[in-house]
Amino acid sequence: MLYLKEALQFNNSIQKLNLRFNYMGLIEKNILYLKEALQINNSIQILNLRENQLELNDNYIINFKEALQNNRSIKHLDLRGNEFNEKQKNELYEALLKNNFSHKINFSLD
Repeated sequence: MLYLKEALQFNNSIQKLNLRFNYMGLIEKNILYLKEALQINNSIQILNLRENQLELNDNYIINFKEALQNNRSIKHLDLRGNEFNEKQKNELYEALLKNNFSHKINFSLD
């Protein structure tokens, strides 16, 4: 994930990032790398994080929330199949509202 972060810092032509089934949540530090990448990269419009076992503790959900809140290019976000509790879902929803996110989000728990 560190290499992906570094690549995204210098590539502003990528519009779709599919990280489905990468199990990022197994190493929560990966959320920090994703946050840093999304703060710099403003070309990604589709972000697929489906089935990544994002079972985040409160500290990491804050980082993920900040990443979503500060990135205005994402138009489609897929978070299906991750283990968010109600509080975490509300935190992410709040971040998307602050971002004026009015596009497509998949956020079911199935």
